[in-house]
Amino acid sequence: MPIPLNFNTSAISPSVFEIYESFLLNSTASFLTGQEIVLFSSVNKTISHAFTKSLSAPIWQGILQTEQLPLPKTRVELSKAYYKKSKLESLENQLKFLKNYKLVVDVASVDTAREVAILKEYSKEFSLWSISQKQAFLDHWNTVIGLHQLRETANEYLLTGLTAITPQIVNRLHTLNQRNPRGLIEYLSITENHLQVLPDNLLTGLTNLKAVNLADNQLPVLPANLFTGLRNLQAINLSDNLLSELPPFLFFKLASLRKLSLRNNRIQTLNNNPFKGLSLLQELNLKGNEIESLENDLFHDLVRLQKLNLGLNKLKRLHQDQFHKLYALEKLYLYFNQLEILDPFQFRRLSALKKLLINNNAILHIGPNLFYDLYKLEVLDLSGNRIKAFDANQFQSLLALEELILSSNHIKSLHPQQFKHLRDLRILHINSNYLKTLAVQLFADLSSLQELNISENTISILERNLFNNMKDLQKLYLSDNYIENLHPKLFCALKNLQELALNNNKIQTLALELFSRLQALTVLSLNNNELFCVHTLQFKDLKNLEVLLLQENYLEPSLRRSFFIGLNKSCSVSLESQIPLNGLKLYSNTAMEVDTPKNVYKKS
Repeated sequence: MPIPLNFNTSAISPSVFEIYESFLLNSTASFLTGQEIVLFSSVNKTISHAFTKSLSAPIWQGILQTEQLPLPKTRVELSKAYYKKSKLESLENQLKFLKNYKLVVDVASVDTAREVAILKEYSKEFSLWSISQKQAFLDHWNTVIGLHQLRETANEYLLTGLTAITPQIVNRLHTLNQRNPRGLIEYLSITENHLQVLPDNLLTGLTNLKAVNLADNQLPVLPANLFTGLRNLQAINLSDNLLSELPPFLFFKLASLRKLSLRNNRIQTLNNNPFKGLSLLQELNLKGNEIESLENDLFHDLVRLQKLNLGLNKLKRLHQDQFHKLYALEKLYLYFNQLEILDPFQFRRLSALKKLLINNNAILHIGPNLFYDLYKLEVLDLSGNRIKAFDANQFQSLLALEELILSSNHIKSLHPQQFKHLRDLRILHINSNYLKTLAVQLFADLSSLQELNISENTISILERNLFNNMKDLQKLYLSDNYIENLHPKLFCALKNLQELALNNNKIQTLALELFSRLQALTVLSLNNNELFCVHTLQFKDLKNLEVLLLQENYLEPSLRRSFFIGLNKSCSVSLESQIPLNGLKLYSNTAMEVDTPKNVYKKS
């Protein structure tokens, strides 16, 4: 019979308890309610696995949903028992159980692919908890949550929700590792915690370790011997901490190291060449520190380095042979520093380089032979500097170049042969400069160009044949200039053009055939000009047009989308906010100006 709800469990002696438990084991136990189980278990006796196996799923839900269940011992036993029982359940049910009740799983019992999948998902769920939730949970259960042994995948261990690494955690880590004579742990992640100190012996003995992730903590210093003896280590992530310096010989004898990230710390200097001997290193990330200078031989041992990120630092100058030994380097990032001068031979011997970002510095001048050896370079970004001009042959050796960004400089003119031989160039940005004119042959060799940005200059005239050889061009940005007139044949060769921006100019009229060849055009921006007449058939050939912007002109305020013949029904047309212009009359097929002086309505 069921236990009465007012049953005084404190009066039960151990012998009575055993008799009662025996009675339940010999019955179905299906009549027990969740509250009754709580009363029964409150005698603080360990509930046997035999007893828990007999409970049905609804009873388990009743047990675990109540807030009166004594903690932590009774619930720990219940959760462990249920976990063993749940192996017979579906993966979805097990995962739901873990998420709903945030239970502790004994990592020693994890030995199947299905359990590995559950733990992976459970770890993700736990990572979403707040710090206070994590800490309360850890304190309550007196265990390490997120320390997961994943034998079926890559021997990964994850430590999450920690504010400190206690000796107990270190001991448990080492105990797990010692279960396999060769060293079980290969990947250790202690990321996204609030650690300020690491024990000296944290990684001691983990000889099979291949990757360590200590990112996103609050570490101001590291133990000098943290990585000692880890000769199999291939990747170290120390990014997003508070490191201001590196201990001497921190990475000494890590001959297998391939990747090292020190991104987003507070490192100011790199003394005593901390990267000495790392001959297999392929990626080094020093982005987002406070580095002002680099030792001349800092990278000389990194002969296999493929990617070097020095962006977002305070570098003012580089040594002439700073990168000369980096024969395998493919990507070099120097953006957002304070560089004013680049040595004429700064990038000599970097024949494997494919991507070079020097944007957002304070560079005034580029030497004529700076890029001489970079015949494999595909991306070059020089934007956000103070460059006024380039040598006529500045880019002639960059035969593989696909993307050239020269925007936001002080460029006043470009040589007519500036881009000669760049036949593979796909993207060219020369916007946000002080260009007044463009030579008609400037783009003659750019037959593969797909995107051209000339916006935000002071250009007033565009030569008729300027774009004649750009049959692959898809995006053309001419906005924010001083363009008044457009030749009727200006865009006739751009059959693949999809986006055309002419907004924020001083255009007053449009030739009827101006857009007739742009049948692939989807976006046309003509807003913020001085248009006072537009023909009803102006856009009739633009069958694929999706967006047409005409606002902020001098068109008749009553003008409606229906005025334009041939537009796709799904095309979005913006005509609002027109500036009133007296003297404009609309006719059935055209809009005509009536004796209005040309410059009267020019915007300031």
